[in-house]
Amino acid sequence: MRDSQVQSLGELRYVGGLTGLGSSQLKSLGELMYINGDADFENSRIQSLGKLRYIGGEAKLNGSQIQSLGELRYILGGAFFGDSQIQSLGELMYIGGTADFRNTQIKSLGKLRYIGGSARFGGIQIQSLGENGHIVTGKQIGRAHV
Repeated sequence: MRDSQVQSLGELRYVGGLTGLGSSQLKSLGELMYINGDADFENSRIQSLGKLRYIGGEAKLNGSQIQSLGELRYILGGAFFGDSQIQSLGELMYIGGTADFRNTQIKSLGKLRYIGGSARFGGIQIQSLGENGHIVTGKQIGRAHV
């Protein structure tokens, strides 16, 4: 997608991976629901993940304008939100790898139930561990101000 003039993915519902959005004109994921590989939204113009529900690899949202993950439920790899505009994890329940929340506006982990790797919370004020008050991790959770 790098240097592309495409602004929407339209009716497309599945892609193997999505990279190079930082230098593209893409503003909408359209009807996209599944990304089977990595999804790189780093420094992209996209503001909403729309109907996206599944990322089969890493999700890189560092420096992005996305404020909510909306309908996204599963990220099988790591999730990197550092220095992004993210405020809500939406419907997200599962992160298979490392979760980096540093320098974001996230206050609650919402519906998140599992993080498979390390969780990094530097520079934020977590007020809630989510709807049922606990989270299962593959490794010890990093320091958080609760």
